[in-house]
Amino acid sequence: MADYASMKVPELKKLLAERKLAQTGNKADLIARLQEEDEKPAGDAEAKPGTLGRATDQAGWRQPV
Repeated sequence: MADYASMKVPELKKLLAERKLAQTGNKADLIARLQEEDEKPAGDAEAKPGTLGRATDQAGWRQPV
């Protein structure tokens, strides 16, 4: 697990953005959000809004359903 406490807020927000998580709140909020995500099992990814029922190719383009 990463040492989030030693990171700066912009670095934490970049990690959150990469994981498509909210980037609001103070440093403690950002760290808590990242740690919660780290604790989730790898295959337990929640459906993100706008992706449910949509197939995508490797480039991320939506395929017709």
